[in-house]
Amino acid sequence: MLNVALFGPPGAGKGTQSDFLVEKFNLGYVSTGDLLRRELAAESVLGRAARDIIAAGGLVSDEIIVQILEKTIAENPYASGFLFDGFPRTRIQAYILEGLMLKLNTTLDCLICPPTLARNAISPINTRTVSATGGRK
Repeated sequence: MLNVALFGPPGAGKGTQSDFLVEKFNLGYVSTGDLLRRELAAESVLGRAARDIIAAGGLVSDEIIVQILEKTIAENPYASGFLFDGFPRTRIQAYILEGLMLKLNTTLDCLICPPTLARNAISPINTRTVSATGGRK
């Protein structure tokens, strides 16, 4: 199993690299924002818990996010691994992800940060659109 975490600033090319890596290595794609929106739309137990936190003006806890990650991994047994797009974002999330990987008897094999200069990141962001249902295009 190959598990990869891709991180970097907005516009760094994470999405572009994600598409390539997911296809080449048959990886499950894990974007916490996409997964959270899916759980909210499905009105699952985790989605309802997240909705309540968001409605109160809070940030969804790492605990809920990791539960969503674990559920997603369990729902994709035929993936050859997973690509975590933009997660972990903090040192605490990295420790939590490491614990999840150990629990699942696997490891995070590598972290990739696409090289970028600040001026190169501005152009793609200026042309990016956001749909009404959330997420970028």
